[in-house]
Amino acid sequence: MLRETDISQFYKSGEKPEKKVDSKTAIDIYTPSYTFFREHVTQTMTRMGLDEYEMYALAALLFWDYDHEKMPTEVRPIAETVRMEILKELTFYYRFVKRWPDEVLRLPQLLLMLPALQRMTKRFVEDIEMGKVFNIYSIDAITYDIINLRG
Repeated sequence: MLRETDISQFYKSGEKPEKKVDSKTAIDIYTPSYTFFREHVTQTMTRMGLDEYEMYALAALLFWDYDHEKMPTEVRPIAETVRMEILKELTFYYRFVKRWPDEVLRLPQLLLMLPALQRMTKRFVEDIEMGKVFNIYSIDAITYDIINLRG
């Protein structure tokens, strides 16, 4: 797990531009994002005892978000269909594989994590943009394009 004191080591790439901000300032800037992630995502996942299958399902639900503003209109029906299939598979998993005693409540608990994950993702993208604008850390062009859904 990433500790707040290691934040300055987190955003490193092969590029070495002149930094305008020292490590302490960068830590002060990014600590709220890491605190939010720890408190609203990591601790919730740990408390719920999510397994790998549930984590993959959450990631897939995030990737197939048919309400995303940058998703082309023609892809939305496909994304909606994929999300429904993910939910069906997850329901089957809870009922017949894991045999959760509270399967009816487990799926909604998992889905309630999506808004926090979406907020964290948006915050991460904003942090990347701020880092780029103020030259706080460097990020390679390919990673930057992937994060911003380009190319």
